[in-house]
Amino acid sequence: MENYDKMLENIYSKLQSSKSTSGERFEIPQFEVLIEGKNKTIIKNFRKVCDTIRRDPVMLSKNISKEVGAPVDIDNERLIIHRKVFPIVLQKKLDFFVNEFVICKQCGKPDTNIATVERTKMLVCESCGARRPVR
Repeated sequence: MENYDKMLENIYSKLQSSKSTSGERFEIPQFEVLIEGKNKTIIKNFRKVCDTIRRDPVMLSKNISKEVGAPVDIDNERLIIHRKVFPIVLQKKLDFFVNEFVICKQCGKPDTNIATVERTKMLVCESCGARRPVR
C-alpha cells in the first residue's frame, strides 16, 4: 500500500507541474509580430495560431485584411500585411475573431467548427450541440 501511495503522489506532482499558467483549457494564442520598414507587418506564427484555434488560415487572413483595411498575403507559416499595424491592434483583432468565430456563446467552450447548412455558415459546438449563424 505504501508503494501505491508513493506512485500516486509522484503522478500528482507531475500533473501539477504540467498545468497551463492560467488554469484554463484554452488560451487565446499571441501573435508574434514583426514590423518591417514603413509599410509591412509580418505575423511570424500565423499558421500555428490558425492550428491552435482550429480555423482556416484563409478565413482568418480575410478577417484581418478587412479589419485593418489592408491587403494581406499568406507566405507558408507567415502572414504579410501590406501596412504598418501595431501588435496590440492585431492582438485585439484576434481576440475579437476568437470570441466571435471560435468560442460557443452557449457553453463558452472552444470546441466548435464552421459548417455550411442550407447556404448559411453556422458555428456548430461539438460540446453542447448549439448552432448559430456567423457572418
